[in-house]
Amino acid sequence: MTGIGTAIAFFVVNGLLIGRDLQDMVASRHVSGLSQIDSHWQLPKMTRFGLGIITALLLAVPFVNFLAPVLGAAMATHLVHSRREAGQ
Repeated sequence: MTGIGTAIAFFVVNGLLIGRDLQDMVASRHVSGLSQIDSHWQLPKMTRFGLGIITALLLAVPFVNFLAPVLGAAMATHLVHSRREAGQ
């Protein structure tokens, strides 16, 4: 049971951190500072967590992990821009 709990904790924590990092990466590309990021650039928490979990799971698969950063950035860009366009 301990080995399963460790894996779950690993993916939950990495999902939170990777999702937030990818969202901030895309938003910071289009504004001059992180303090200027308003609610139009923020993803809902569950969407951001899902983005991070998917990317973390891709990073755990051998040979797919080489493409995971590119796929994660593409997913984050799509999600942030579709949210931004829907808000306008």
